[in-house]
Amino acid sequence: MTSTDEDGITTTYDYVFGVYDSSSRAFTPGGAETALRTLVSRYTAAAPDGIPGKSTQTLTIQDAAHGTTLYSATLLVGTGGSSGPALSWQANVFDDKNRLRSTLYSDGSSTTNAYSCCRLLWTQNRDGTKTLRSAETGKDHLYYAMEEVSLADLPGGGNGHRITQHFMDALGRETNTVVTAVLAPGSAYLSDCVTTGLRTSETTIYPYGISDYSISTDGRGVRTVASRLDYPDKAESVSQLFHPTNLVNPIVESKTTSYHNGRTVSERTWVTGWSRETSITEYDGNGCRIGISFAEVSDSPDATTNSVVQYDFLGRAATTADSVSWGQDGPEANVVVGVVRPVVVAIGGSAVVGVVVPAPAPIHAVRALWTEPPEKIFDF
Repeated sequence: MTSTDEDGITTTYDYVFGVYDSSSRAFTPGGAETALRTLVSRYTAAAPDGIPGKSTQTLTIQDAAHGTTLYSATLLVGTGGSSGPALSWQANVFDDKNRLRSTLYSDGSSTTNAYSCCRLLWTQNRDGTKTLRSAETGKDHLYYAMEEVSLADLPGGGNGHRITQHFMDALGRETNTVVTAVLAPGSAYLSDCVTTGLRTSETTIYPYGISDYSISTDGRGVRTVASRLDYPDKAESVSQLFHPTNLVNPIVESKTTSYHNGRTVSERTWVTGWSRETSITEYDGNGCRIGISFAEVSDSPDATTNSVVQYDFLGRAATTADSVSWGQDGPEANVVVGVVRPVVVAIGGSAVVGVVVPAPAPIHAVRALWTEPPEKIFDF
């Protein structure tokens, strides 16, 4: 598969099934075909094979059954577009439950995850930092703590190391997050463990018991009130941010309204202004989706940024056009004018080509979609 963007850069995707050997990190085409290799290359008309010694390719090998990434690398392009040596790579190892156990990097560093039968026990980052996930097995859906035990080995570590405690309710919603310290590594597996030092806390409450309305307060006292309301024709999600000294009037309010006909309006208001983004989903005569969006801001009421995306029958973006319109009032007057930037996607020897009306007209005038051979693709 190939795709060409508005800058004339073509990206090719080469897929091959085969067998991956984790010990040697080698891929062999064919065989049991338990792995999928994907090689992604980019080039331009001026350099159809890339620039040897400068251009790069991206190599990914995945488990064909589970889709997990076993190996990935950035390769240097050689003569004639061939794959050269790896500039960097990383190899992942999964256990029989498809959990990531370790990652080895080309610089010799690695990360490790340790599990028991049922939960994560600890992690170690590339820099050697180790973090315990302390909990009681079978109860970690209600409480667990992340202990930064590597801090205990630093000078002064005898005074305690930092932990982050996570408390959940019976529905699995996090209701309280506490950052504090404990003296003994592993002692935070109990929620009422002995702590030392300062405590910062972020709490979330559900006054009506349901998840559609919550109040969160962080360690600084900043309050966030989030709610969701459902109506016969739409659903509204509202988030209000309050200053600790004024819990009556919000300083910022964000509102997203999703209409059942496919239109979504996202609004953000503050003391001195507002912004609004509207997204519309329509379909052409072939049943392919068209995504239309335009954004407005209070400090520039006469300028509206528009974007139109035409998708193919598999839901992939085939053509994208964006520009700015001035002097129009209301959504029906928004137009796509100026320079349009098409993205042409070629699949299996043919290409999906879109056309955008470049003169002032309602934005929903963007409609045409057809399939032409690659040699008939033209510039708008």
